[in-house]
Amino acid sequence: MTVLSAVRACNAPRNLRLLNVFNFLTEFNPVITIWVVYLTDFREISLFHVGIMEGFFWAVRLLLEVPSGAFADRYGRRLCNVVGVTVEGFGILAFALAGNFWLLLFSYVLWSGGLAFRSGNNEAYLYDALAVDGREAEYGDRLGVFRALGILAFSISGIIGGLLAATVNLQVGVLSGVSGYIAAGTVLAFMQEPPRATITGVPASYRETLATALTALRGDRALRWMIALEIALMSTFPAHFMLAQPFLGEHDVNLALFGVFEVPTRLLGAAGLLLAGRWMRHIGMSRGLLISVSLAVSGLLVLAGVDHVAAFGGFAMIQFGTGLAFPAISAYINDRTESRVRATILSVAPLGSSLAYIAVAPLAGVAGDVSLRLAFGLTAVVIALAGGGTWYAWRRADRGYAESIEVGA
Repeated sequence: MTVLSAVRACNAPRNLRLLNVFNFLTEFNPVITIWVVYLTDFREISLFHVGIMEGFFWAVRLLLEVPSGAFADRYGRRLCNVVGVTVEGFGILAFALAGNFWLLLFSYVLWSGGLAFRSGNNEAYLYDALAVDGREAEYGDRLGVFRALGILAFSISGIIGGLLAATVNLQVGVLSGVSGYIAAGTVLAFMQEPPRATITGVPASYRETLATALTALRGDRALRWMIALEIALMSTFPAHFMLAQPFLGEHDVNLALFGVFEVPTRLLGAAGLLLAGRWMRHIGMSRGLLISVSLAVSGLLVLAGVDHVAAFGGFAMIQFGTGLAFPAISAYINDRTESRVRATILSVAPLGSSLAYIAVAPLAGVAGDVSLRLAFGLTAVVIALAGGGTWYAWRRADRGYAESIEVGA
């Protein structure tokens, strides 16, 4: 089938609707709200060992991020998602049933491996589906809606997970996470593969795809620094995923309310995603991204400086700040990337974040065992240095790129 006939056969509006449903179902995961408590209370593992497991989780993603992105570019977005939800679903099931540390590590291999196949791929699918109708300019706003739906699913499932853990037990709460992957697999059966442009009409080999992506990154300093900035902002996630539940436990919050506490935080993150496009167009991308970094650092400083349950609002500041940034960053990367290597390049930021998590997660675990406020404070310093430095480097590189274009014209 030629690219033109594939475009004609692809029903972009229908696929975009199904992609949103698929995203909602894969993010409908009650596990995330209770997984640390499940490990520390139900499986009796220390925060230090949780940090080691997290480092292992992200090491697996590190190894698979770019290869899975190249897999999506070579064999298709839809097939990549099929592999992802299947492996990830089995990983959650194994996580719920694993009875010792080593089996839990094995479940992490499956869980992390499946997630690697999904990360970056959905954004590439969204951009390519919009490109079918020449609607690439909508990408930033569409991605905001896409991710906001994921946060809504996460919030609802978090409440369910907390209630199941409190009323039945923690293991049942974890097991309930498998249901979303089963439903998501059903939705995939109705989705179409969006057409992608190639130079010859014949898809590039796996090795050629990797080589082309590497060449594109080498030739664009601004793109590299923007990806580095995304990695810096993503490095706030371990503080939330690992330390939010111990924070609530330390302040005597009932387990059934863990998911409820997360709702306003996640909704503010969703609001940031929905406002991101208009915000960046109004204030300018450079200033907007700097404000996003500042909000993330400020939220961590609130958590480090205030010994009260109200400091949980610091997580909301982090979510709102990163929510304002991510759609704009993703749109910037997509606009500067060819469709034939889009998923590969979009996987570079998750790869870099995996490297950061490998370092940050054990550090947060060790510091968290001593003092949660110390862990938040150390993370704030890391994000301030990494986020501020990459923002400044991107701004200089992007300005230089624009000047070179003007000279060439």
